[in-house]
Amino acid sequence: VWKIRSVTPAFPKSLKPIEVKLATIVHHSLYLMLFLQPLSGYISSSFSGYKTKLWGVPLPHWGWKDKELNNFFTEIHDICALILIALLIAHIAGVINHLYKKEGDIVKRMWFG
Repeated sequence: VWKIRSVTPAFPKSLKPIEVKLATIVHHSLYLMLFLQPLSGYISSSFSGYKTKLWGVPLPHWGWKDKELNNFFTEIHDICALILIALLIAHIAGVINHLYKKEGDIVKRMWFG
C-alpha cells in the first residue's frame, strides 16, 4: 500500500548505472519475495491437512492432504526465505556502502519522506 500510494524519488545523478540497475533489481526482487514467501507457505499449508489463519482470521482451505505437494511447496517456501534473507543482506550492504561513502542523501531517499 505504501509503495502504491507514494512516489518513488528519482535516483541521484551521482550513482553509476550499475548501482541503479542493482538497486532496481534488489528492490523489485524484495517485493516479489514478499509476495511469494507467504503465498508458498499458504499453499504448502493447504496441502498439509491443517487450516491456516492470518492474524487469527481463518483463510479458505482449498487444498487436500497431499504429502508430495506439501513437500514441494514447503521447499519453494524455504528457498524463498533464503532468497529473501540474501536480498535483505544485499539491501543492508547497500545502505552501509552509501554511509561509508558519505552519501547521506541516498540514505535519506531510502527512509520515509
